[in-house]
Amino acid sequence: MKYLFEFTGEHKTLPFAELNGVLEGVGVEFESKLDSPGVGIVTTQKSIQKAITRLALLRSTSHLKFICPDPTYDNVTKISRKKLKDLKGTFALDARRILGYHRELSTTQLKKNIGGAIVAQSKDKKRVDMKNPDVVLKILLSNKLYAGKLIAAADRTDFEARHNRHRPFFSPISLHPKFARAMINLARVRKSQSVLDPFCGTGGILLEGASIGLKVYGSDISEKMVNGTRRNLEHFNLDYQDLQRCDIKSCPELFGKMDAVVTDPPYGKSASTSGEGIIKLYKRTFATIQNVLKRRRYLVIMLPAEKFIIMGEDYFKLKEHYAVYVHRSLTRHICVYQN
Repeated sequence: MKYLFEFTGEHKTLPFAELNGVLEGVGVEFESKLDSPGVGIVTTQKSIQKAITRLALLRSTSHLKFICPDPTYDNVTKISRKKLKDLKGTFALDARRILGYHRELSTTQLKKNIGGAIVAQSKDKKRVDMKNPDVVLKILLSNKLYAGKLIAAADRTDFEARHNRHRPFFSPISLHPKFARAMINLARVRKSQSVLDPFCGTGGILLEGASIGLKVYGSDISEKMVNGTRRNLEHFNLDYQDLQRCDIKSCPELFGKMDAVVTDPPYGKSASTSGEGIIKLYKRTFATIQNVLKRRRYLVIMLPAEKFIIMGEDYFKLKEHYAVYVHRSLTRHICVYQN
């Protein structure tokens, strides 16, 4: 079975990496490729529909019907006649252009051509149903044209419900839920495994971990933050294992070994714990996480500069790195390390 994935546009490669992280985490055998900007393809013999509900940086998932490497109106019509002749029931078409590719082609005209190719081969000429179709055909126009039978469109409702502005306890610098979820997914964890955030802040990462059934543990040097995280988790009726007010050095003793550590430590010139400088703090952080994380398991951490990425390599093997542009003077770095 081939699956077609339409990604969101926040980052060129992070959505595809998140997809791979989820599938590796649940133990599915698969092959994947980022086939075009914003478009991924996964080949697997297993059903992945349940696993992909975890994805944060996804627009839609479809069963792949065909790829047109050189999209013109004639080429798309010809391949539609061949590849969509077995399509059953009524249908609707949903087309989207990605990053301005193939502006010489109208998505409206493409839908007409594809729909016409389907109807022309059918005895029933009244097959188009825009309100309640049996099948939605997803058409993606990147540097190639893709057609797939829609399985599910992403639902952003849950993420928006847990947005910073909807929490009883919040901070203006909290991660957006979609990035917190993506970081969780990069840690290759499955339901009921344990994840620790030793700088839990307002609890954004733990909210996302708990929402997909992970056993979440958190700590912070600030009692206010720990209490705020507890308040947020309880507000959304999410279970947690343990929350502690402590310095990170106490995490191994308090929590034991974790399946994953996912965290966004303090950053910036003024960042400190009880007056400690940020460089010393990050060295202690990496050293402590090395002791709390199970062997071969993953640390996913947001870092403020490349010098800290190099620092992390003194303790872990760097597997992945994604630079996330925030604004003109700030680029942050999501790093995936293996213990």
